[in-house]
Amino acid sequence: MKKTVLMVGLFFFILASLAFAADLTFTEGNNFTENGSFIVLGFVKNTSTYTMKDITITIRYYDKDGKFLRFATTSANPSTLSPGEEASYKVGIPESKQIASIKKTAKWAVQGGE
Repeated sequence: MKKTVLMVGLFFFILASLAFAADLTFTEGNNFTENGSFIVLGFVKNTSTYTMKDITITIRYYDKDGKFLRFATTSANPSTLSPGEEASYKVGIPESKQIASIKKTAKWAVQGGE
């Protein structure tokens, strides 16, 4: 019985995470090297009906075999977005010939939802 309750709770947690993930979308971006750094530059858009604050972007770097290499985190600029607004972000790490792909994720808080 406890295992079933745990599985149901986990299922609803995953569903809620997926729903919230769609509330902030990544739009056009660009990856390039500059002065010995690998730069990830892009934008996020608040597609929800509520104001988001403290938006942070995490970039995870992988090699050609899909092996995790490292991660870097930065704040969106601005870090508070009303519905429909966009923010930019820029992350730079030392250039590595091993980087073959990246994965972008974001976290935020709901303004007034402390």
